[in-house]
Amino acid sequence: MTRILTNATTTCISAPGKVLVAGGYLVLDQKYSGLVIGTDSRFYTTITSLNPNQTLANTKLVRRITVRSPQFDDGKWVYSCGIGSSSLNPCALNQDVAVNTERNKYVEYALSLSLSVASFLSPDFLAKFGSELDVLIVGHNDFYSQRAQLESRNLPISTESLQSLEPFCAALTTIGKVHKTGLGSSAAMITSLVSAILVHFEVISIPSGEHGMVEFAHNMAQFVHCLAQGKVGSGFDVSSAVFGSHIYRRFDPEILADLMAFAEEVGVGYVDGEKILKVVRGVSKWDTQVQPFKLPLGIKLMLADVDAGSSTPKLVSGVLGWREANPVQ
Repeated sequence: MTRILTNATTTCISAPGKVLVAGGYLVLDQKYSGLVIGTDSRFYTTITSLNPNQTLANTKLVRRITVRSPQFDDGKWVYSCGIGSSSLNPCALNQDVAVNTERNKYVEYALSLSLSVASFLSPDFLAKFGSELDVLIVGHNDFYSQRAQLESRNLPISTESLQSLEPFCAALTTIGKVHKTGLGSSAAMITSLVSAILVHFEVISIPSGEHGMVEFAHNMAQFVHCLAQGKVGSGFDVSSAVFGSHIYRRFDPEILADLMAFAEEVGVGYVDGEKILKVVRGVSKWDTQVQPFKLPLGIKLMLADVDAGSSTPKLVSGVLGWREANPVQ
């Protein structure tokens, strides 16, 4: 996770993708470690506050949030956010379906939950928000299969052709239909978005020598990612998006169990920042183990694009089902 830019109105945070080179599905079990490598392919989230510090911005509670992901067809979502309008509904988002009828819960959850935390911790939250937040999210080309793009340009399927594409080129499809390459796009995106909000509203600073700030961003991103995926995963992809390459041992899934159940019961928009903080800020309770690791100089990892797409939750469910049906004697 890297801070690219922070000023009075704009913040940009990037987070890398991942490759799990050792550990496989064993990283789901706390008894085992995995070796995860951070890639040079990254997601970038840029947040800009429009008309900050204006008197009108300090009195109006309803804010507008525009999220743009220009690599995709229909890659725009607009929300209204009733900040603090109810103690039971701290930062609930209402999507403007006239702009896009498709829901993006990864973006929606990251925005709603991170803004709830920021509104609780930032004394100048409304002034920093301004009249509107403009959120731009882009990812390196390696996160998605580029076969359709190469075919549209009559280019051969080769490394040279891929290198000729402009950065953040169009995927030529919607976000729901794009073929992913398995680099952890959802984890990198959520980590960059959550961290950008926390930095933008001065909840944390990156880089920082203050103990716990990066861990706080990590724990928050883990919670959002697990909730969006509908289960507590191993977490190595989010961990790599925060810490880069390392030897990873997962956190106890029970840490998030109660908060996940509460969010699913009442709805994401009704989870207040104070309740989230009791879990994600308890750094001492998180037993994640991160041991720094670097590949030796001169070694490069290259991945093949099979252009089939993948769904980590489905793959994990399949493996866990097989293990349950075939226990080790």
